[in-house]
Amino acid sequence: MTGLEKELPSLLIAGNDLLATGAIRALKEYGLRIPEDVSIIGFDNMPLAAVMDPPLTTIDINSNGIYPFAIESLLDKIQNAAAGNCRRDVRGHLVERGSVKTIGSLL
Repeated sequence: MTGLEKELPSLLIAGNDLLATGAIRALKEYGLRIPEDVSIIGFDNMPLAAVMDPPLTTIDINSNGIYPFAIESLLDKIQNAAAGNCRRDVRGHLVERGSVKTIGSLL
C-alpha cells in the first residue's frame, strides 16, 4: 500500500491497449496491484493484451468495419469539403481477463 489508493479510482479505462499497458506499468512501479488496488480496461484487444501480467481486460471491436468506413469518409471529405460530419456506430464486446476484479464488483 502506498497511500495513493485513496486518490485513485477503482477503475481506469484507457483509450487503447497500449495506454492501458503503460498505466499498468506505472501503477506497478508505485507498488500498486492490478486488479486488487486498481482495475484497468483497455480498448482494441491487441494480441499483447492476452499475454500481459495480468492479462488485460479489453473491449474488442470489429476493426474491419471501421477502417473501410473511415477511408471512405475521408475520401468523401477530400472530394467535397462541404460534406458534413458523419457518424458510424460500431459494436464491440468486453473480453474479460485478469486486469479487473470482477465486472459486477465495479457496478
